[in-house]
Amino acid sequence: MSSSLLIMGCSESSIPTKPPTDNIYHDYYGLTYHSPAVTMNTPGSTFWVQEIVSDFQSTRRGDEPDSFTAVPLDSSCRVPRPSSGAEVTFIEIGGGTVKLPLHFVDIPHEGEQIPGVNQGGGRGIKMKQASQVRRVDVIIGENQAPVYLMLSAYSETLWVLHVSENVDLEGVAVVGYEAQGLTNVPTNTKVGFVVYGKPQQECWKGEVGRPVDQTWGAFERLKDKRSKASFEKEINDAKKQYANFQTWVRWHIGHPDTIITAYTTSHVLVGAKPKTPIPYQSLKSQKVLYTPTVKPMWG
Repeated sequence: MSSSLLIMGCSESSIPTKPPTDNIYHDYYGLTYHSPAVTMNTPGSTFWVQEIVSDFQSTRRGDEPDSFTAVPLDSSCRVPRPSSGAEVTFIEIGGGTVKLPLHFVDIPHEGEQIPGVNQGGGRGIKMKQASQVRRVDVIIGENQAPVYLMLSAYSETLWVLHVSENVDLEGVAVVGYEAQGLTNVPTNTKVGFVVYGKPQQECWKGEVGRPVDQTWGAFERLKDKRSKASFEKEINDAKKQYANFQTWVRWHIGHPDTIITAYTTSHVLVGAKPKTPIPYQSLKSQKVLYTPTVKPMWG
């Protein structure tokens, strides 16, 4: 699977003049398709991220975050649960499309030190197990009720939050197969991480459910080019994996009010479009929370 960018539309703060509906071009097992500039819960409707985040900028090497903080993982996969009155949204993606100058370096064994790699440093060091992280912006529009998010990705992702004024983001659960990061988190927001590996390998099997509608819809359109047995097995395995994931996440978090899915995306809107664009905050001034299964390396 490969993914390539056709029109980014996020390298400058001005709103692009081209339509945002066919923003990103992907190649998925030989199938090409487009996805919207901003993924949202209203099919067929989208807009540029610059319309909802003012002065939006792409990330540059000089935007190294202020700090990196590892969040301890609960061995029972417990995460903060939403309150009874919260608006619960699940965001489920395969991964992001925008590469960052950030790598997550695998730690082979718990407590093992990697010479020369410090949190947020170590540019130029060659590592066999380093994966480049992709950025996904989550924009939270106006909402009267408290908001709770479950952010799920298969690949290494840095989730960047943009919260509208007066919105109570009460909790965020980040669930991934690979290492995950989260930044621009409001002060009183509770955060929990679940990823595949120690110490959560017993309570979390890593069956992150990549969205069926786009991922396996691609196979539907390719079935004439594949053997029937192979095609049916992949479809059945995907549906089983997704069903297992949904059962697991509902057991640990609860039932969602909204599910937003995309195989790949750069920006996701939760709730209504903000009446006033949210001011952009550079990563340079932020603290990045991340899973302690890796070491972050910027540069």
